[in-house]
Parts: sequence; structure tokens; C-alpha cells
Amino acid sequence: MSGMVKGLRLDQSENLNDDFSVYWEIAARHVYGSVSTGRYLRDWLTMPMFEHLSFYVGNKLFFVYLNTPVTPFEGDSKVKFISVSLAADAIPCVLHMGKKGSEIFIDHINGGNGLFNALTGERIVIESLINGEVAFMSDWELKDYGAQLATKLIEESGGVVVSKSVYLGLHPSIWYEKDGKSHFVVISVLPLGTSKEMPKITEVELAVKERIFSMDPHVVPVFFAAVLWCAEEEFMGSAPIRGRQICADTRGLEVF
Repeated sequence: MSGMVKGLRLDQSENLNDDFSVYWEIAARHVYGSVSTGRYLRDWLTMPMFEHLSFYVGNKLFFVYLNTPVTPFEGDSKVKFISVSLAADAIPCVLHMGKKGSEIFIDHINGGNGLFNALTGERIVIESLINGEVAFMSDWELKDYGAQLATKLIEESGGVVVSKSVYLGLHPSIWYEKDGKSHFVVISVLPLGTSKEMPKITEVELAVKERIFSMDPHVVPVFFAAVLWCAEEEFMGSAPIRGRQICADTRGLEVF
């Protein structure tokens, strides 16, 4: 699938710049506070992260890149952000931020939300982009939904999520700690009606398992979280509709 981010590991990251954490918190309060009719998705700050914020309003999905002195919107970061946005069928937005002395500020607000289209440079007026058209959830959205369900199962079992990512082509999706050991989860989202047997493990997932065990031979087995969804009767054979309640089920966390 085009737009996949390849060659990455869930635990691959440089340390997050302390300044960026402050930028992110300020931006999250500003952006999510300005979309009270929507629903935000990214509420965690771990690497890798190519979109810094993401949220729904109506039938539209928005990805936001924070253009700050420590994360300039240029080069490889710009290319990857636009790539993952288009792969997720999201509108790529840029929020310009700066720092004067010790004060962090959002630039170019001028009474608006401060968001600009990353492709055209035009201001984003969210309300003008929402319409009544049916929009189906992208593979990224389905994987994100699966990760939400898996995270809930992990936390209910006493696990602590260290890092997670729902980028297409990146496996595993979740790394968590429990009982002093590392655990990893591969997310698979399948149409309802799929056999209750374990889906065939792909070469990618086998490679993930081999790599994780080579990193730490004492790590517990890799888990597989399969989320089953069903489309609305009117749109059988299609993905669930964005912005509507999802009919879904999960088999829980199963060992490879």
C-alpha cells in the first residue's frame, strides 16, 4: 500500500526534546480545545510520531504537524508527515509555533485556529470542510481503533503501555510492560465473519517476532490482537463509516 512508513521499529527514537513536550502540551490544549464538536485521537507523546496531533470533526480526519524551532517543518519530516496523512486519508495541517524568551506562542492565529493546509498553505477553516458525504474509515483509522481496544485490554490486565504506533507498515504496534517483562502486540483489523481461527501470520509479523526475540530471549511471547468489524448493511463489503458508531468485536490478546 502506498504511503506506508517502512524500516521503523516501535522503540526506535531519539530522546524527545524537553522543549517539544512543552510545545506539544500547549498545542494540544489549543487545537483540541478549538474542536469541541469533534474527537481527538492522539493523546500520547512517544516516538515514532510523524503527526503530532490528530482529530476527527464530522466526516473529516485531520493530522497536525507542529512547526517549532525544535521540529521544523522541512526535509524528511515534511515528506513523511504528508505521506502518512495521505495514506490515512487525513487533511495534513501545520501549526506554526515560536518562542520569545521563555514564552512559547502559536503564530499566525489572527482570530482563527492557527492551522494551515500543509499542501496548499491556505488557512484551515474546519467548519467549511465538513459535509454530509459518506466517508469510509481508512486502514490507518481501523488500526488506530484496534490499538484503542488492545490498550484497554492491556491496562485492565495491569499492563503499562510504554509506546504505541498505528502507522501502516510498522510492527509491532504496542510495547508494554507487565510483571517486569516486555510485551509486544501486533494489531490486525479484519471484517466480521472472518474465521475465528488465528489469521495466517505474515512474513512481516514473523520477522517482528524473530527480531524481538533476538533483542531479548527472555521476553514473553508476542501477542496478536485481532479486531473484527462489520459494515453497515447499506454498505456491505466496505469499511465502517467515519464518524459513526462502529460495530466491532475483539478476540482479545492471543499468543503467536
